[in-house]
Amino acid sequence: MTIFAWLFISAAMLFCKKLACTGPQIFTLGLIDLGLAITLCTGVVLQSQYIPSRSSGCKKAEVWQVIGKEESFFTVMGGDTSSAYHECTWFVSAWSQAVVSL
Repeated sequence: MTIFAWLFISAAMLFCKKLACTGPQIFTLGLIDLGLAITLCTGVVLQSQYIPSRSSGCKKAEVWQVIGKEESFFTVMGGDTSSAYHECTWFVSAWSQAVVSL
């Protein structure tokens, strides 16, 4: 959520004439943006190790990273109304859109 708010703060600081930024201030804003981008990219890499990154990985959604006799995340997410495969493909689609929006 802090990144969303940062978009408005940084845009106001860059384009508002009352808050006109000088060279060092713009550099500082750029460093903050770079830090946020690195944080987001690190999160994407760490998530990609634990969730299927393509719909082809959903073929075995019922047994995706199951430990012991527990049900998979996608089976629980689907419940009685939907299949684990359907939930997995929806999850992968939403995750892919989130990654692309970065």
